[in-house]
Parts: sequence; C-alpha cells; structure tokens
Amino acid sequence: MKSASDLEEQMNNPIIFSELGYNHDLSQMQDNDEIKDEIKDERLTGLNVCIARTLYVLYQGMILAALVISTALYVFNILSLVEVSPGYIHDLCSASYMWEYMLVNVICLGIFALYWLFKDKEESYNTIVLGTVIQCGLTVWGAAEVCSVSCAKKLSDTLLYTMTVINVCIVVGMFFICVLTAMAKA
Repeated sequence: MKSASDLEEQMNNPIIFSELGYNHDLSQMQDNDEIKDEIKDERLTGLNVCIARTLYVLYQGMILAALVISTALYVFNILSLVEVSPGYIHDLCSASYMWEYMLVNVICLGIFALYWLFKDKEESYNTIVLGTVIQCGLTVWGAAEVCSVSCAKKLSDTLLYTMTVINVCIVVGMFFICVLTAMAKA
C-alpha cells in the first residue's frame, strides 16, 4: 500500500500524470490563469447555447400557441354565425347588424390568411398592411355594434355577441401593445 507522500509525489510528477491521460502538472494548473479563463469561457459559451435554445423553444411555442388560438377564434367565429340566423338577430334587435359584421369579419380574415400563405414575402407584407387597415375598420364597426346599438344587450346570451366582443378586445389589445412597443423603442 502506498503512503500519502507517495501519492502526492505521483500527482506532482508530470510523467506519471500524462500516462493517465492528463497533460498538465496539477501544481502548475492551479496557478495558470489562462486555463481557468478557458474553462470559464467554455462554461459561458455552453450557458449561452442553453439560453439560446431555451429562447428558441419558447419562441416556437409562442408561434404554435398563436396559431392554435387564431384557429380556435376563427372556428368560434364561424360557429357563432351557425348558431343564430340573421333573422333571429333582427327579431331581437332590429337595429343590430352584428351577424353581418361577423360574416364580413370571417370572410376577410379567411381571404387575407389564404393570400398571405400563398404569396411571396413582399406581397405578404402589403397584404398584412391592407389586412390591418381593414381589420381596424371592422373593429370600429364591431365596437359600434356592441356599444352604440341600444338593444345589443338583448343579444348578450348568444355566442355571436360574445365573439364580437372578443374580436374587438383582441384588436384593441393588439393596438395598445403596438403603441406601447413603439413608445418603448422611442
């Protein structure tokens, strides 16, 4: 059995240590700041890669969530049209054109989504701008239907009314997010 002094002597002997696969003398390694900096840089690089991958996964998750939410919103908009007829809406509230608003909204969103998917990027950008302008106009119409029509509260138990309120709130919320983002950059 080797004594403690023999083990210490073997660890400080670079020849024995290199036979084990190590190329540095431990006594020199502890004093070498360059090696410590290299190890620290490798750890930071690994951490940066880990953070980048995590952010990428979160970004992809957000895109997937946005697609799922948009699809669900579109499906519920269609269901709100199927649930009630325009005649039923006009019987409850003759001044309301909420059903027509939702029909135009569904058609415009569908057309712009399909156009955006199948065109090149420059034309898609123009489509997004045009779609945003039209969606703002539709939002004003939807807000007028919900807030200005006196008998619209009679429709509050229908999915059509609920989806109109949700559509208006989403666009108004996105508008405020855009304004706040622009103010933060300025």
